[in-house]
Amino acid sequence: MTTEQNIAYQHFHTALESLAEYKPRYQHQQKNDHPSHMYLSNKLSSHTIPSASAFGDEHLPYSPYYSFGISNNSCASSFTSISSSTSIASSDDFDPLPELRAFGKKAMKREKSSSKKMTCTMDPSLENPNDMIAYSENIESKRDFYGFKLPTEWVSIEELYRFDRGYKPILERQASKWATFLAEAGNHLPPLCCKLKRYTRKGVPRHLRSSVWMHYSGAQAKMNADPGLYKRCLDIGKEESNEHLQIIQRDARRTFSENTYFSQPGASVDEEDLESNPKQRALKNVLVAFTTHLGFYHPSFATLAAFFLLIVDDEHKAFWLLEQVVLYYYPENAFNGRDLSIDQSVLMQLVYDKMPGVWNKLSNKRCFWECSSKKGQMPPVTVVTSHWFLDGFINILPIETIVRIWDCIFIEGYQVLFRVALTIFKINESHIHYASDDIQASRILQNTPRGLIDCDAFLEAVFSKTGVANEITFRDIERRRVVLRYR
Repeated sequence: MTTEQNIAYQHFHTALESLAEYKPRYQHQQKNDHPSHMYLSNKLSSHTIPSASAFGDEHLPYSPYYSFGISNNSCASSFTSISSSTSIASSDDFDPLPELRAFGKKAMKREKSSSKKMTCTMDPSLENPNDMIAYSENIESKRDFYGFKLPTEWVSIEELYRFDRGYKPILERQASKWATFLAEAGNHLPPLCCKLKRYTRKGVPRHLRSSVWMHYSGAQAKMNADPGLYKRCLDIGKEESNEHLQIIQRDARRTFSENTYFSQPGASVDEEDLESNPKQRALKNVLVAFTTHLGFYHPSFATLAAFFLLIVDDEHKAFWLLEQVVLYYYPENAFNGRDLSIDQSVLMQLVYDKMPGVWNKLSNKRCFWECSSKKGQMPPVTVVTSHWFLDGFINILPIETIVRIWDCIFIEGYQVLFRVALTIFKINESHIHYASDDIQASRILQNTPRGLIDCDAFLEAVFSKTGVANEITFRDIERRRVVLRYR
């Protein structure tokens, strides 16, 4: 056994002694302690599903809010698309990763067979599948359903059309499956089960997403238990003595500044009147109330809260979603302590274990245990990946891919972020190999996620049984945290 292995062995067994008494903070990751069960009484254990019309959008069940993307049969090339400003040696000679080629072939088969599979009867409560938002209108306006600019810098208009055409049958089929699934559960959201996890990985229909997120996160039960908390915190937070108020107002103006719903035409970011824009006003209120409730502020709160507002479209609900995510999904000190750096070390250890070639490029061939033994010795790429985790990949990946990831987070937990991050590393493995140094490798990882438009193929890669992240579990993450925390 080498000296390096001896050191690792000693640290591991020292940590194991503490692990016996270590109680995980995130007990909701265990089946019976999920947030949806922590606060639900028997009376609240089921949540009635509102009809599509209750959400005020006649297109909700089928509208492709992803009016951007790439064709299914070109998903492999999209996974390896990078910024034109990033120069990579021998980029013309890259051979696509075998697993991504496999996903590309799978996507082509899926597209060819989609018309046959869609012969199933649709639920009568859902809208006509032909009554949809026209893709051409969205593309001409250069905006997606959520108000973000289309990623034309990364994806051509032709690819947008092809992706929409291939993805539409998938949405219709999934909406039909969810309708049947909920009908079998008496039109209630069912308890956590394998079928729910499988359906969530395939995507939650948009007209159900708000209810699904609120219910399974535990936010709905918390809101029902103390409906006046948000208003009390907001009233206290609006007082002049609030030291965070000025920073919150600044971040409320700057968050999603190019989004249709969060911007004001003709006004600069610093000149915008928060009170005149409903979404900005709601974002400011959520941040003021939440900061009062929590006692401190972090810029990532603005990103998370704005994203939740786009989904639930209600500041009271967005407040409780943010509360559950920050306090029960993220590590205890992720936003104001050491836990974020611990998780970055865990991610780097996973890269070291599963992709040693990538680790060697990122670390200049240093040993992981050498890097982890001293503060600030982790590779520069952790500056990039820390933002991935703090912002939940918001502003990092295309919006529909982000939404699909958060569908899974609310059911499976925080470890989904590790699976997504590892998949991005794996997708870029060959690019990183040809990078000139660790700085260029970091730039590749900073730019390439913006081109991961085919959310369906990407999620298949994230949760593939043969994928690089297949063995990532909450228990494994906790074990690695303990080892690194007690070094």
